[in-house]
Amino acid sequence: MDENDLLALRQRLGDDHLGARLRIQVDRSLRIKGQGRGGLHFENFSPMIRAVGMVLRLTGLDVRAQRNALALTVHERSVTIRALPPAFNGLRVLHLSDLHLDGYPGFGGRIAAAVRGQQFDLAVLTGDFRFYDAGRYQPLAAELAALVPALACRLGVYGILGNHDFIEMAPLIEQAGVRLLLNEAVALELSGARLWLVGLDDAHFYGLHD
Repeated sequence: MDENDLLALRQRLGDDHLGARLRIQVDRSLRIKGQGRGGLHFENFSPMIRAVGMVLRLTGLDVRAQRNALALTVHERSVTIRALPPAFNGLRVLHLSDLHLDGYPGFGGRIAAAVRGQQFDLAVLTGDFRFYDAGRYQPLAAELAALVPALACRLGVYGILGNHDFIEMAPLIEQAGVRLLLNEAVALELSGARLWLVGLDDAHFYGLHD
């Protein structure tokens, strides 16, 4: 993220929100107990991650775990929304969550293959774009480039950040074609009717949802 990206985020989010986000990200004392609604976050505790990895390798379960993670399936659910404008009846939403795209090389392409052929009007990606909660995130660029074209639809592709995602990642994700909603809302329009899509900043760890 360069200086122009930072300035754009500052103008978009305001100094209070951006400052709070950045302070929490660099404050290591909040790595296990965040400010949000999720309580303790053992997935952010590096020794725990290493211990689990060692147990999986020693028991031979790491191969099965990887196979399970790559066995992607699509599930369909019907949701009833009261007072939904008639123009939006039958709206089909593709919901992808906790992608952790950089956890396995080529994972973005695998997800794209899994959803290819599906019919949907709107795509939403709800957080945790990366695997680890700190460190490099540039490998996401290639994974997003493989995934996002498969999500093209008439109402667009939207997303929010998760507890693994730093605010600095926002420009990279948006450049790939995902419009992030950072405590923001957008009106989706069909045949003159409107449906508001709201996206909050992470409530689980950062507690900056508003």
